[in-house]
Amino acid sequence: MPTSRATRVTIARERVQLVHHRVDHQGTETVPTDFLIAARSDVAGAVGEPHHSLLLANCFAQSEALMRGRSLADVRDEMAAAGIAAADIERLAPHKVCPGNRPSNTLLYGYLDPETLGMIVALYEHKTFVEGVLWQINSFDQWGVELGKALAASFAADGRGETVGGTRFLHVRLDNRRATAS
Repeated sequence: MPTSRATRVTIARERVQLVHHRVDHQGTETVPTDFLIAARSDVAGAVGEPHHSLLLANCFAQSEALMRGRSLADVRDEMAAAGIAAADIERLAPHKVCPGNRPSNTLLYGYLDPETLGMIVALYEHKTFVEGVLWQINSFDQWGVELGKALAASFAADGRGETVGGTRFLHVRLDNRRATAS
């Protein structure tokens, strides 16, 4: 049964799309976001470390931006200081406003190994249970998942998929920017 409350929670890892951050910062609904990031890169040396430092900086900056936001007055002041014309400031400034006061957690772990992954999974299983109690829903009822499974079976039945080792696969071919089942 659908709940009458907003229940969406976002978990962001290292490679998050910009549109996702826009929804978090400027969306009409406040969505709690969890940022998960390793303190150490899994790519060693001159290539991995500078890139990972940028990922860490972006992770912490996005978390802080969700907290602090940016007012219309601040945007106008920043744009004026950058020498942007007054007409452009008035046209663009409203689009750069972020309300702030958006909840987020940042989980910084040493390195993603099997033990750490297991702890993260256990943390989110517990979080899922507690949220279900607070929202008065059974977090482990998966009626939507069951619908997806039933629909997936139809892919295999109509010949667009195949079963390998008990797992169904859908073959997808990208053709002129359009996905088609084959």
